Amino acid sequence: EEGKINTARYIAFLKQLTKGRTTPLIVIVDRAPFHQSEARRDFVRAPRKKMPWSGGGGPAHGSEQDRRQGSAKRRQRSAA
Repeated sequence: EEGKINTARYIAFLKQLTKGRTTPLIVIVDRAPFHQSEARRDFVRAPRKKMPWSGGGGPAHGSEQDRRQGSAKRRQRSAA
């Protein structure tokens, strides 16, 4: 149908929304079936390692040493 949203349309929308994106994006959804579909989960999970903010080593992250030092500092603060 013309105005009906389904998984395929929702994924097409997400593709438009994320095209060329270099920073994280938060999308708030309800419990509509197309928000919870396996195809949607697969789409969202697939590019995670390629995204700079996902820990994939992109430009938004410092070096591995910087990340470890930051983790150590957080542990020290929480132990205090």
